[in-house]
Amino acid sequence: MLESFRYRAEIDGLRAVAVVAVVLYHAGIGLSGGYVGVDVFFVISGFLITSLIVKDIQDDRFSMLDFWERRARRILPASIFMALSVAVLGWFLLLPSDFVGFARSLISQATFVSNIYFWKSTGYFAGAAEEMPLLHTWSLSVEEQFYMVVPCLLFFLFRLFKSRGLTAVRYVIGVGLFASLVLSIYVTSRMPSASFYLLPPRAWELLCGSFIALVPMSWVPRRIWLRELLVTLGLCAIVFPCFLYSEKTLFPGLAALPPCIGALLVILGSAPVGTSTRPIVARILATRPIVFIGLISYSLYLWHWPLFAFLNYWQLEPLGFLMRVSLVVFSFILAVLSWWFVETPFRKKAIAAKRSQIFQYSGASAVLLILLGLYISLQNGVPDRYSADLNKIDRVRSQDAWSHLITDPLSLEQAQCADLPLIGEDNAKIQLLVWGDSHARSILPAIATLALDEGVAVATAWNSSTPPLLDYVPRGETSKREQSPLIAQALVEYVGVHQIPVVLLSAQWSGYFEGEEGRFGAKRINVSLEDAMVQTIVELKKAGARVWIMEEVPRHHADVPDALTRQEFFGSDIVLYCGSRQSHRELNANFDSMRLRFERAGASVLDISDLLYDESAGHYKMQESGSIYYFDDNHVTPSGAAQLLPAFVKLFH
Repeated sequence: MLESFRYRAEIDGLRAVAVVAVVLYHAGIGLSGGYVGVDVFFVISGFLITSLIVKDIQDDRFSMLDFWERRARRILPASIFMALSVAVLGWFLLLPSDFVGFARSLISQATFVSNIYFWKSTGYFAGAAEEMPLLHTWSLSVEEQFYMVVPCLLFFLFRLFKSRGLTAVRYVIGVGLFASLVLSIYVTSRMPSASFYLLPPRAWELLCGSFIALVPMSWVPRRIWLRELLVTLGLCAIVFPCFLYSEKTLFPGLAALPPCIGALLVILGSAPVGTSTRPIVARILATRPIVFIGLISYSLYLWHWPLFAFLNYWQLEPLGFLMRVSLVVFSFILAVLSWWFVETPFRKKAIAAKRSQIFQYSGASAVLLILLGLYISLQNGVPDRYSADLNKIDRVRSQDAWSHLITDPLSLEQAQCADLPLIGEDNAKIQLLVWGDSHARSILPAIATLALDEGVAVATAWNSSTPPLLDYVPRGETSKREQSPLIAQALVEYVGVHQIPVVLLSAQWSGYFEGEEGRFGAKRINVSLEDAMVQTIVELKKAGARVWIMEEVPRHHADVPDALTRQEFFGSDIVLYCGSRQSHRELNANFDSMRLRFERAGASVLDISDLLYDESAGHYKMQESGSIYYFDDNHVTPSGAAQLLPAFVKLFH
């Protein structure tokens, strides 16, 4: 097996490459795919941990307590200190609803399950991921879960197979690697969030490192030119994805192979072979400045993200370049201080010299984090820290005040069984089907009010990021892409069978045009979308329904509760962030250009934008008389939806 137990400076250099890629990616400085640095970390971690454990087992001196003591000294002091520091900052900077979310992430970090927590909590309507101070701890939890399984597995296999233990371990690691990779490829296309955060689809990356740790030294090329080639290709396989990948890349899955294989090639090609000269790239990675960045890489990873998260939390506009560079520099300063005053003393036993002490300190600190998280959660984010007005705005942000007024997303089973959620009068005739994406969801409280007044029922069918169209496949998870056309067809049949007289189609139409990324400005028409809309209108008309297409709700230039929070906190002028008629028309230029064709196909357009317009101020309203009309920049609250009632009345008469 490779001699990883001998210190290899180039591996610290590889750590430096990985952490710089991650930090620059989060800073938005040049590397759109810098997130692959985490995958490189996984490979390095699997390599080092496996090789050290196997060496100790072969020397008959492996101890699970020794292993966990080393891991505790290496990982816990810096991460606990960071978490406590962030909790103090959160007390002053996070609004109650976000402080509750932070508290839950604090508990999940202390219990090594933050990857599971963020997988569950970073959904469509969750707070912006870039504003979650402990989001980056997901990768630490993946590693910690790996550390819980692999030492036991290796020890068991060596005990079971004795002299053939190494061979058995290689087979098991190889099979596990392949199975996890296949799982990752499968899950990435269907549930990318699960594939990103959870250990089973990520385990193959760590097992890549484990596998390369177990290969015989004969695998290491003796010829220097071949080793140069391996290391150079390996570094290129890491660096190129940093520039070529983006947030749109389907990841991890197959896309994670190049950086992982690249890390393997660097580790293999730079392995010491007698007195042979090391490859040039390996020698560069082993230079003191690069190695130093590798040494502080853990602290740098820990500290850089909370800085960006807190600033993103309070900034309405994207961070400027100088600010991002300044945060990177400050992150390095904090990393050096953390490495020198926290990491090193614990690792070298200058603090908590005895094993019992490090376990006691770690356990007590974990309990402290859990208790702190429980206190914040039970106190609902400690709202007394802020004024009543700020707490009112925060309740709108969290949707707690009105989430019970809306129905759940429509499943394929519900659609095919004609079991649609109903609002309005119980056991009454169904007068209307509201079909659409999350914009349809947000108007349901107002529709329910009218339905009760009219004594009728309304069927609801919504799914986030899914337009109400036949034969149109939205972006996103494979399951959604596969099910959406089936749901749409079932809904058209539902309209005919149940003789629904009126159908309202509501969506953020601008979001489905080719090239549209949620920014203000007209984009060119996506003909397939236009054809799908016309086809949907025609089929609904054949089913006997009158079809209304609701104009998209006017969009503001910033998240409305966030803008109001900053107005309350800093006295900011929110008029700058209010949407205008010009911006609304530019955003909906594609929709407007199709309007005549929709009407010729038999649909009516429900114009609603003027109902939210403030003529005297010359912009769309964010709030009025203490009522907030949006819970982000484009979804209306029940108060906002109530402003649209004069238009919705047309649906019932």
